[in-house]
Amino acid sequence: MQSKPRKKTTKWKPKLDRQQCLIGPLPAVLDLRTHSLATKIFIHDWETHTKAEAEGRPVQPNLFVADDENLETLYFPADDIGVDYAVIENLPNLKELYVCGKEEDHVWHRSHVLQWLICRNLPNLRRVTVQCEILVWLDLLDLDSVETVVVTKSPMLDHFRIEGVPKLKSVQVGGCVKLREIKGMSAADHDRLQITRQIQRMQAKSRRNRKIYSNMTYTDVDLMRPLEWVYTGGTGETYAYDAQNWRYDWKDGKPWCVLSMGCSSQESCLEQLIDFGGNFLRIPTCTDPGREQILKFFAKSADTVPLDFWRTRTVYADAKALSAKERVEYEKRLKPFNYSFVAKRTAEVDLWVVYDIDDERRHRACRGRNVLVNDLDLRNFVDDLEQMNLLKTFAGR
Repeated sequence: MQSKPRKKTTKWKPKLDRQQCLIGPLPAVLDLRTHSLATKIFIHDWETHTKAEAEGRPVQPNLFVADDENLETLYFPADDIGVDYAVIENLPNLKELYVCGKEEDHVWHRSHVLQWLICRNLPNLRRVTVQCEILVWLDLLDLDSVETVVVTKSPMLDHFRIEGVPKLKSVQVGGCVKLREIKGMSAADHDRLQITRQIQRMQAKSRRNRKIYSNMTYTDVDLMRPLEWVYTGGTGETYAYDAQNWRYDWKDGKPWCVLSMGCSSQESCLEQLIDFGGNFLRIPTCTDPGREQILKFFAKSADTVPLDFWRTRTVYADAKALSAKERVEYEKRLKPFNYSFVAKRTAEVDLWVVYDIDDERRHRACRGRNVLVNDLDLRNFVDDLEQMNLLKTFAGR
């Protein structure tokens, strides 16, 4: 008897549409860790991100898993597929979500590792498990059926939001040493789910010994947040622990900045400050000061001079040097260091901000004075003040 021919089963292969969304229909159980997925890492320029922020929207994620009725279980890789910002949404039958890396114990370059994850409108999802070492941002929104959330092995996680999860019974955040709170949840929910207790237990392990070490808790370096606005890959996050480096593009005639990625740790920020301090410090009996010598130097200066002591100084800015908006910004930033703007330039002015010094007359007038040219020099000057004060504060705790 002739057997019936077997139906050919088409093996699902990942493909993306123009919006970086996986093209379905998806299988019921999808393990993206077993697939090769060449995704595009979106490195948006400063202007693109600024425009998106002004319009109140995020810029483009580099992967969507969305709008599919077949998917029931999803294993989402935390590394090695070229995704740093992912959105999982509008999956009506998804019941289980696991975000984790491969079994091999390795971490690729940050551009290959998941840093920002948003999960929303997953009405039948019951459990969320996230194990991602470099995750800094996690949103769980409108998950009607979720009872258990497990977020472990995420020591970089700083932003965590849970909203619209009415059946939540358990939240585990062990190892999230940067976490201050879970946004979107009341104080009563923090206590009911023992979130506050878990966070306090992690912070109690803080060494607080004026040293930099891996996985410092936020209580060690709470002073580091925030420094200044940085690019964050489109999540809407507007701070990070790593300062921007400003430069001037002489060809285009405008400033540009070397952008932080928003995932820099407090430790890396302190390392940067120490490197910065080591470039100009002259410590007696030490020609090439290392980390410990620099921290001891600032700790000693903090004991000698109060952190809030700054001699009163004056600043005069030419009318063309700063706009009204820039002047307000700098007045605010300089106030903690006891600098104040004055309306008239006199011989006693400590700092003079000029538009340019190219003409001979202006060049002669600037001789022997502390002069900064335009907004760029003033920005660098204030950045230096703030960074050195932060390092002094940390060393002198």
